[in-house]
Amino acid sequence: MITNVLELLENCALDSPNSIALRDENESVTYAQYMDYAKRIGTFLREKHPQEVRRPVAVYIDRNIKSIYTFMGVVYS
Repeated sequence: MITNVLELLENCALDSPNSIALRDENESVTYAQYMDYAKRIGTFLREKHPQEVRRPVAVYIDRNIKSIYTFMGVVYS
């Protein structure tokens, strides 16, 4: 049973790593790329702000692919 969006992304990346996960008018990314980008962003945020554990984070996103995987990176962090 999937209990959160991270599990959903990880399951999709394992089941269909080369399938398109996100697409806009300028680019597309596979599930494997999506998960990789999100984990890199999450790791960066944790390293940059190690004291910020279980604190709310405001996320302002635009309508593009980078915004979506940046949001997921915040979730990973």
